[in-house]
Amino acid sequence: ELAEHFAPLAKTLAENESTIVSEFSAVQGKPVDIGGYYYPDREKTTAVMRPSTTFNEALEAARS
Repeated sequence: ELAEHFAPLAKTLAENESTIVSEFSAVQGKPVDIGGYYYPDREKTTAVMRPSTTFNEALEAARS
């Protein structure tokens, strides 16, 4: 039952693996502005911590 639930997500991730890895690799090792150290901007932080549009879309599709 659990395998059936996650099968579409696994398929999407497998089909888009190279794109996702590429999107993650593109942002590694570069300084970013998150709007502050103690009180970072929520939107900037979210954008930095979730850099792969492809991965984010796959997760959103799995939630529905």
